[in-house]
Amino acid sequence: MRWNPALEGMEPYVGGKPIEEVAREYGVADVVKLASNESPTEPFPEVLEVIRELAGSVHRYPDDRCHALTLDASKRLGIPADSLWFGGGSGDLIRSLSTALG
Repeated sequence: MRWNPALEGMEPYVGGKPIEEVAREYGVADVVKLASNESPTEPFPEVLEVIRELAGSVHRYPDDRCHALTLDASKRLGIPADSLWFGGGSGDLIRSLSTALG
């Protein structure tokens, strides 16, 4: 596998600063962060409840094959489970694909 020549010289992504750093830098107490793909609002109460329910198992590796999700999606979509591929975001899927392609 070879890199596309158009990628040569491309600048790496530099993520946004944490809210705490921006607050210190500008001497302000309230910062609303709209960059870095983060939500300025708190999670829904239902989401927090699920997080609390699952907090006791965070020391375990997740099901990286997303077995339950794959079976449910297969049934709902009416397609074979082995036709589906899930991952933890696009980066995870791209990494898996590049590993598969060698």
